[in-house]
Amino acid sequence: MILLVYILSCITTFITGILVYKKNPKSNINKNFLGFTLAVSFWVFTLILSDIPSNYTLFSNRIVVLPASFIPYYFVLLSYAFYELINNKISCNYLINNGP
Repeated sequence: MILLVYILSCITTFITGILVYKKNPKSNINKNFLGFTLAVSFWVFTLILSDIPSNYTLFSNRIVVLPASFIPYYFVLLSYAFYELINNKISCNYLINNGP
């Protein structure tokens, strides 16, 4: 049952990232969101591999940590892109309202 949840999570996360990226491929926010969702879906994929019993269970349990390390990186990039967008809008609004 948990394997089915992992598979659905992996697929929906991947599709969400692709759909958001295709909406505006030039946007930094969309690029960073795609990286974030790919990292999450790859991490969930390694969780799927680690749940399947095999001779390589110890290796697959250790490999789960690798894609999980990219999740905070892309989250910080995504947060910075949002901060940059908000900061630019605030400064543009200030210039528009107050003039030169």
